[in-house]
Amino acid sequence: MASSSIPFGRIFGAGILLFGAALSQCVGDSNTQNDAGHDATADVAMPQDGSPMSDAPTEAETGPCSTCDGGCYGGVCGGNAVIQVAAGWTSSCVVLADGEAWCWGDDQFGEVGIDPTTLGSSQICTTYNGGNKPCVTTPTRVAGLPPVTAISVGYVTCAIDRSQNVWCWGDNDSSQLGHVTGSNGDTNGIHPAPIQVVGLSSVVQVSTSLWSVCARTASGDVYCWGTQTNGAQGNGNTSGPDVTAPTKVLSGISDISVGLNALTVCALKTGGEVDCWGWNTLGAAGHTPNTNGDVPCVGSPVDECNGTPTAVQGLVTGAQVAAGQQGACALLTAKTVSCWGYLPENDKVNGRFPPLDMGLTSISSLSMRTGEEACAIGAAGVASCWGDNYAGQLGLGFVQGFDAGAAPCHNATSQACYDQPQTIPALHFLQISAGGSFVLALGADGKAYGWGTNEFGQSGHPPATDGDTICKSIYDTGSGRPCNPTPVVVNGLP
Repeated sequence: MASSSIPFGRIFGAGILLFGAALSQCVGDSNTQNDAGHDATADVAMPQDGSPMSDAPTEAETGPCSTCDGGCYGGVCGGNAVIQVAAGWTSSCVVLADGEAWCWGDDQFGEVGIDPTTLGSSQICTTYNGGNKPCVTTPTRVAGLPPVTAISVGYVTCAIDRSQNVWCWGDNDSSQLGHVTGSNGDTNGIHPAPIQVVGLSSVVQVSTSLWSVCARTASGDVYCWGTQTNGAQGNGNTSGPDVTAPTKVLSGISDISVGLNALTVCALKTGGEVDCWGWNTLGAAGHTPNTNGDVPCVGSPVDECNGTPTAVQGLVTGAQVAAGQQGACALLTAKTVSCWGYLPENDKVNGRFPPLDMGLTSISSLSMRTGEEACAIGAAGVASCWGDNYAGQLGLGFVQGFDAGAAPCHNATSQACYDQPQTIPALHFLQISAGGSFVLALGADGKAYGWGTNEFGQSGHPPATDGDTICKSIYDTGSGRPCNPTPVVVNGLP
């Protein structure tokens, strides 16, 4: 995650986290762990001022860090402490202090780390459109993986080990595992077992999507691989064969974020400039559509794409980037948030450009991966989310409702969106990760929480349990999907 203006330090990039079995941070420490091994990514958030959360255990209550055999994190002692949460499209993962990765949710491509063909009939979930997919509804340890420090989830899941190598598993239809589709033991285009990505070292950040991956090294170099569609590789192309191995794209980068569907990619330069590339019909690449070398996207003469990283126009110094499907946001050094491109409360004909200030202050980090919802953490660990709420993904305790501040979205009067951040009540958080219509967060109490869509158990409990209700998007063709609008503790972690 992002720049030197972020005071909690670069745990993995600067080696503050020792490559041993334990963390040595407690609540109140100035150095804290982040998502995907970087200082301020779009997937996680930490308090900036180093102060304890108001409802977190104090050191006096838990004992000093020196008394924790496995280190302490969020007031929790021991190697089982959750140090990172990561929400994907329909799957989820966490990293524990002892280096284990635990994943759950949709396993159609083996992204949970289990061969989907080995799952029984009881491990089939009904999708929002009435179909069926293999799923793992309780957290399961990823086997065959060395101790890791960070993880990112898409159709492909990638993790950074303690030697700063990258391991990936899941879908490889677009060579997003870093090798040619069908090789290295792939079966039907997937590889459920973790495999090391060749040609990368000293990696401190990884950002996955459905069809492409980018990684950042300690020296600030960015390597990407996978699909070239819509300019996802940042090499100037908007089409062409898949990039089958990590290929250097940029240097001098302090943060990288790939939107979950690989339509938008953004990078933060060490000087604070934000560069984006990919789909730009609504300005997601950071400039007025049909300028700066935009070309028609593959298969769509009316859509505009740009495969060359270009500075976002009208944006002051950035500290973190968060790319979504058709838009993006940046945390600025002033601890405010600006967003551009398509966000769900807008009519789809109109994008946000130039960047619009979201009215937030004292923000430590933000997360947006799909564009349906975005979340940020502010002072004292108070989290706010905005965007679509059909599945309760804003964590407000209700779905679909139109209360103060809500407006129709997606041109549908039956679906409510919020164009202003809404505060999640009661809880305080250390990290937050906004996925595909659901959100994961690490509470100040050291527990992992999930809310929103839960058709595959991705929110952290089996579907239709723990108070789930039925919600329905305007795009759903079935009877609806289980969802939970209230943050619920993730079940089944060690």
